[in-house]
This record gives sequence, structure tokens and C-alpha cells, in this order.
Amino acid sequence: MKIEESVRAHVVDIISEGISDVELKHLKLIHLHKTAALLEGSVVIEAILGGAKDEDVEKLRKFTRCIGLLFQVVDDIVDVTQSSQQLGKTTGKDLVVDKVTYPKLIGINKSREYAEELNRDAKAQLAGFDQEKAASLFALNQHQKCNHKYHSNSEHSLTNQPQHSNNALLPTNNNTPTTNSEMHKTPLY
Repeated sequence: MKIEESVRAHVVDIISEGISDVELKHLKLIHLHKTAALLEGSVVIEAILGGAKDEDVEKLRKFTRCIGLLFQVVDDIVDVTQSSQQLGKTTGKDLVVDKVTYPKLIGINKSREYAEELNRDAKAQLAGFDQEKAASLFALNQHQKCNHKYHSNSEHSLTNQPQHSNNALLPTNNNTPTTNSEMHKTPLY
């Protein structure tokens, strides 16, 4: 992980507030360089120092990207579907500052579907790893899965929230990664 890329992603995230024409690919890249990059750095360096094979390091890299994106998608979902009392933190802040979020760009249902896809892809990357040695990674994946399941059954919905103008599923630009597996081909470095 390059610190400059993470800082740049934070800056882009902040200056994107209030802008209505931000594309989904930009939101994914922001989160790949923020949350996912932090997870990737910590997991991958430990694997390298532990003598992991290159193919295992790459699986862990993909796993952390999925989990990092999953964390952000779920966080965006709960910010609009849960109450502050339910979460123990202030919700609705993203709407107030008109922040670019997954529900804003693709809707709540597609956001939930994307979270499920990320969870499946993350779990697939852990196939073949020793459950005991990789217990913390399995636990992280399970935590995100439970977190998503809990919040996807929310009695709250976006139906009472303001509708946003940019509700397209994915941009049709041929250079835009349209699936999670294509996002993994986007190098962070």
C-alpha cells in the first residue's frame, strides 16, 4: 500500500461530497485505496513475513479487497437503514453531507446484492487455507457476513429516503470494471 494513494483516495472521497455525477467505478477505487488497502497491507505483509507462497499471497490480497469493499458497502447500507440507537453511533451522516455511497449510486437492493457477491468472493479466496492458521481471517469473513445478514433484514428501508438522480447500476464505459472479479485485476500499486 502506498500512503500517497490512500491519502489521495481520502481527498477524492471528501471532495466528491455533493457531486451528483460520480460513477460507481470511482467509489470502488476510493474504497479499494482506503479501507481495503489498509486491510491488504496488514494481512499481506504478515503472509509474506510468514513465508506464504506467491499464490497464497495473491489470494489473501483478493480476500482483503473483498472484505474492505464489503465493509464499506455494509457501512453505507446501515447508515440509511438503521437508527442511531440500533447501531450505537450517529446514522444518516452520509445523506446530510450528500456523500457518494453505494445505496445512493445503485440503490439499497443492488447494494445488498453486491455485499453478498463480495462475501462469496472473499470466502472463495480462503478455500484451501488451514482453518486454524487462518482463524482470524475466517472470523473476519464471518463477522462481515453476519453484519450484512443482520442489516439486510432491517425493518427500515430507503423508501422514505430522498431519491437521488444518479441511480444507474453500472456505467457502460468499456473501461469500467463491471464485476467484482474484474475489480481484482485493478492493481493498487
